[in-house]
Amino acid sequence: MNNEFITKILNNMQMPPKKYDTPFIVAMSGHCGSGKSHIAKILSKELKLYIVGGDSVRRKIRKEPTWLQEVTNIDALANEICYLEIEKLLKENVSIVVDKSTSSTKDLENLERYNVPVILINLISSHELNKKRITQRSNTEIIDIPSYGDIDSISGVVTEELYNQVLGRKIYNIPLDRFDYTIDARVSLKEELEEVEKIAKEIAQKYN
Repeated sequence: MNNEFITKILNNMQMPPKKYDTPFIVAMSGHCGSGKSHIAKILSKELKLYIVGGDSVRRKIRKEPTWLQEVTNIDALANEICYLEIEKLLKENVSIVVDKSTSSTKDLENLERYNVPVILINLISSHELNKKRITQRSNTEIIDIPSYGDIDSISGVVTEELYNQVLGRKIYNIPLDRFDYTIDARVSLKEELEEVEKIAKEIAQKYN
């Protein structure tokens, strides 16, 4: 049953209108509430990248009651689908931005096994601000940014308790010198937009 569900998702992928001679993956390391989804949408818009989002895939799984009954581990299935999306996209020379935290060396190794450039961004934030953002998500106006892929990513982490649970099990052990860029997620949206657009221009100059 899972195979049928996975096939349905892969067949419904809407590709962005750009292919790269050397496709690449943009990944981000950041806590819940640090702005990964917002930054992913900006990069998707600027560089025509496909967003691969774990939260979006989990939502699709939960919307299928028949298939959901067959799923013993939603997170494991979502991760499997995300990696299959990445594999399909790279075969078609489509570049990717991953909308989930690449926080551990194991996460990074899982992306580097595709043998394409992995551009890694470190998001600097504060736990106080992150918790404020996640608890206000339902009251926050969604910024409409034209983008591609898994764009309906809404995290289920909406309380301080859930935030602390995720924080307790996440591993953040990627050496700082491995990051290609750092974004201060504590600044205003305008300042963040300017910084992400600057990064997008540098990436475009290198890979266009």
